[in-house]
Amino acid sequence: MPARAPTEQRFWSKVQKSDGCWLWMGAVGSHGYGAFWIGGGLDTSHRAAWRLTRGSIPAGLQVLHHCDNRRCVRPDHLFLGSQSDNMRDCERKGRHVSNWPHRRGERAAGAKLTDAQAAWFKRAVRQGEMTQAAARAVLGISSAHASRIANGLRRAGSQGDAA
Repeated sequence: MPARAPTEQRFWSKVQKSDGCWLWMGAVGSHGYGAFWIGGGLDTSHRAAWRLTRGSIPAGLQVLHHCDNRRCVRPDHLFLGSQSDNMRDCERKGRHVSNWPHRRGERAAGAKLTDAQAAWFKRAVRQGEMTQAAARAVLGISSAHASRIANGLRRAGSQGDAA
């Protein structure tokens, strides 16, 4: 049996780095967060990124995102906070569930994509740059979600599309 690659090498091989967010390209759970096996158990990719770059996560604290991108694992986009800190941050950014009826696009509490990602998806599929299956694999979204964006039933960065 071949030797398993070191944890850090396995982790960072699944990350697409850019000038902005560093996107997790590995497995993504139904909650929209990346998933990674670390320390003998499954954890979210942003928590794994924290553990690999900054060490342990103190009891009672969570790893939060400055950027609000669930797939982002860029260390300087992450910070520690309590559940209360997380809720205050969420409310301040207009992403709290109580704001759901009033928020559209990436600002909606349940948003899985940024407006730019949704617009890219729609453009790439419509212009034939990628198949819908390939584009949805890049973004880590379901076929049903991809179909709704492609057919204008979900927002895709333009005012004419429904949320």
